[in-house]
Amino acid sequence: MSNLMLDSGMKAAKCPKEELSLTDCAFVNPEDFNDSVKHIEVSTSPEQCFVFTVKSHKDVLQSTIGFNKLQRKWATLSIGQDIDVRPFKFDINKHTLATIILEVDFHDKKR
Repeated sequence: MSNLMLDSGMKAAKCPKEELSLTDCAFVNPEDFNDSVKHIEVSTSPEQCFVFTVKSHKDVLQSTIGFNKLQRKWATLSIGQDIDVRPFKFDINKHTLATIILEVDFHDKKR
């Protein structure tokens, strides 16, 4: 398996399977990242970065990342959009949550 270099260009895509979209993970081709990469940072512009938990799936085309609809909405991603991606490692000394606000809603596929 290869391991993408930092800031490598990829494209946003749909989640490869409906049932995987419920996992809240982004999916990559197994050849794009090795198994040690658990999270990725996606840059949609110089000012906007989003961190996703990532898993590999054979149905994802190389150099694409499969996002579910809610992830694409949150990160303002369009299918086919060029994105910069790099592995992300959480550092407990730098990345902690002091406050979190959660919103729970029903997911309606028709909307």
